[in-house]
Amino acid sequence: MANKRILIISDYERIVPPFMQTLIRYAVDKFDHIYYVTPPIPEHYSKTILYENLTIRTWSNTERLRQYISGILSPLRFSFWKELAKGRISFGAIKNIGKLYFCSDGFINLTDKYVSYALKNDIEVFVLATWMNVDALVAARLKKKYPNIKSYALAHSGEVMAERNPYLHQCFHEFKHQYLDTTYFISKKVLNGYYQAMADSDIKNKYGNRIKVRYLGSIKNSNMLNPDKTGDYFELLSCSRIDANKRLDSIISALKKWDGVPIRWTHIGTGVMENNVKAHAQELMSINPRVKVHFTGRIDNSDVIRYYAEKHVDLFLNVSKSEGLPISIMEAMSYGIPCAATDVGGTSEIVNQTNGYILNSDFTDSDLIDVLNNYISLPSREKKEMRVAAMNTWYTKFNAETNAKALFNEWFN
Repeated sequence: MANKRILIISDYERIVPPFMQTLIRYAVDKFDHIYYVTPPIPEHYSKTILYENLTIRTWSNTERLRQYISGILSPLRFSFWKELAKGRISFGAIKNIGKLYFCSDGFINLTDKYVSYALKNDIEVFVLATWMNVDALVAARLKKKYPNIKSYALAHSGEVMAERNPYLHQCFHEFKHQYLDTTYFISKKVLNGYYQAMADSDIKNKYGNRIKVRYLGSIKNSNMLNPDKTGDYFELLSCSRIDANKRLDSIISALKKWDGVPIRWTHIGTGVMENNVKAHAQELMSINPRVKVHFTGRIDNSDVIRYYAEKHVDLFLNVSKSEGLPISIMEAMSYGIPCAATDVGGTSEIVNQTNGYILNSDFTDSDLIDVLNNYISLPSREKKEMRVAAMNTWYTKFNAETNAKALFNEWFN
């Protein structure tokens, strides 16, 4: 009889990101129980992972108080100053390391009893860090304390890219790699950039055998493709947070100069710059009557997928300043929607000239307009070929079911 297994997932970001919702969907059949350890999260996130064998574990006010005390006392640890010395000493760096102790101590306190109980009862323990930040530190610390468990981490972009993490060298990354069984980077380009940024620490030579690239992927609930065009508008779609990194104002700037066929740009998502961007979009429509803009606000991921299945989209657009490897592009491509995206992070590992368009990271209004005109002017046959290529890219490289099964087979074998 096979041993029982439990999976402990650490996630400090107060959300359940779509990629983790997807991974859990396939994990529930592989583990006897899953513990999702997180700070309190909104109900609309918790309801995305409601399974009989999954427990969402958050901390009480008393447990939270213990964390604050731990963070305050963290400068008394020798390892605090050792890590601080690896980079520029600043108040921000001190605060960041204190936060890592504060958060990881809280996670350890919550998960320790699950691990110790499981091991005493011959239950296999697997730990997965959602992000290569405090979550990975938790997984590494648990592995150090309990060498017989398996500990893994996912590394995306913000945690491991020098341009997005000013404290990259002061995040206990060497400690994490020393104890984690495997760190999975979600992009080849992101991993190569990480190796380059961490060259002084020689991460590649020391721990490269325990660092891999593994694509996450997205789910698709049917064999449907995005429906055929029915209206007169060129349907442009984007899906992201609304913040400075996503650069929606760059789309607005280009569309102000648009003089071609009527365009309807729909954006799915919300964020800190929503009011500002909406005001600029209103200005755009008053200036250029050829363009209509619609903001859906935040909608559940299942509704995003339904949108791709039911509403025609000519072109999906992502103009981010920085990225890991966008799940939003995977989801769009799974329904045969071509994508135009900036060449940042690992985006060029999914978008290419057969299934869309790659823009320079510092693209101009004219560059974006040229992409739109190019696609609009393609013969119907070439548009169809591009849409088929988009779907095939998803199927062969970014099918979450295939990728999840391969990940679990690797763990268990």
